[in-house]
Formats: sequence, C-alpha cells, structure tokens
Amino acid sequence: MKAVEDACKELYIRALKVLPDDVKAGIERLNKDESDARAQVVLKTMITNIAVAEREDNLL
Repeated sequence: MKAVEDACKELYIRALKVLPDDVKAGIERLNKDESDARAQVVLKTMITNIAVAEREDNLL
C-alpha cells in the first residue's frame, strides 16, 4: 500500500509542476494573438509564473 501512496503522491506533485509543452506553446500563441490589453497582462503573468515555477522547481 505504501508503494501505491508514494506513486500517487509523485504523480500528483508532477501534475502540479510540469506543464506540457503544447500547453505552454498554446499560452504563448494566445499571448501573441491577443489584442485586449488586460488579457495580454494576464497571459504575460501566466508565462512569467510558469517560467519561475520551472526554474525554481515550484508548483504551478
């Protein structure tokens, strides 16, 4: 049972730390195509937060 708990814990943490490349590319694409200034700020903040989380090995 401990092995299952450990595996579940690891998968849960990974899901909160690793954003798939296609999702990151999609956010970048949205940012590039977005014309609304407020939406651009939100998307840029998301991009920055993703980069910091990856660099610092933090949760997203």
